[in-house]
Amino acid sequence: MADYQFEYRGLTMGKDTDYHIVAVEGLEDDEVRMGDVQIPRRGGDIAGLHVAAGRSIIMDIIVKGDKDSQALRDKVQALIDAFQHSDESHQLKFQEPGMAQRYVNARSVGRVSARSPRSPFMPMHKVRLKLADPRTYAVAQDQDTLQVYSASGGGLDYGITDYGKDYAVDASSEVVLINDGNANAWPLIRFYGPTVGTITQVTLTNQTTGQSLVMDTTMLTGQVLTVDMHSIVTVPPSDDFVIKLGTTNKYSEWAQPREPFYIAPGDNTLRFEVTGGTSTDALCVVAFHDTWL
Repeated sequence: MADYQFEYRGLTMGKDTDYHIVAVEGLEDDEVRMGDVQIPRRGGDIAGLHVAAGRSIIMDIIVKGDKDSQALRDKVQALIDAFQHSDESHQLKFQEPGMAQRYVNARSVGRVSARSPRSPFMPMHKVRLKLADPRTYAVAQDQDTLQVYSASGGGLDYGITDYGKDYAVDASSEVVLINDGNANAWPLIRFYGPTVGTITQVTLTNQTTGQSLVMDTTMLTGQVLTVDMHSIVTVPPSDDFVIKLGTTNKYSEWAQPREPFYIAPGDNTLRFEVTGGTSTDALCVVAFHDTWL
């Protein structure tokens, strides 16, 4: 995609296309669902939880082409087909100068195409998209592999100024993940079972935020435990399990407290540990998209 272009369900719109975008409303709006409660018999409210609400995007589009031609009619039909309503979300991708290509998950919920005798093929259209998930994501996915953490290689570090004693721990098996967005990113996490032996518990810790994900799951050779934090948080329509070992539901083996694991904006130092079983031969793969609100 080029700068100032959009793409939805295979239809490219915007600069240097036959679909001229006159205006876009709501692409970077911030709508908040407020949990404030009025204070009885006093002024003001009791401050409640404020969370991002779903939002809408409205696009005004002119279809360009030769008046009264079949080619123009075909272009209009392609626009109508692309913005047909659907229960399934589709990526509305967009490219702006100096920015990574981004997308939102959107469903078409409205379309206005006014006919007139002067313009029987309706060159001007207004379409409305609903974002149940209000976040914006980078199209490119970030991914990294974590080896099992080991605290070996430590030593004494004597500070010259105050002669303090610090134990230096080898953190070479930790991995730094960078979320270039301004909101928490909810990753897809895969734990790969050992080549020999058995694993009964794995722990993924974000050393930067202090949060941990603990799974009390028995894993054998060749098995993969998948934890989809994005689906846990955004709750998209799906029949698939959000935490699974192969095709088996493992949600109940997510240790309490079940706080969704996230990659915060900026640098995040992650540590993967095998905290139960007869083997420490495992891998953890974390994948996410930079996220904005």
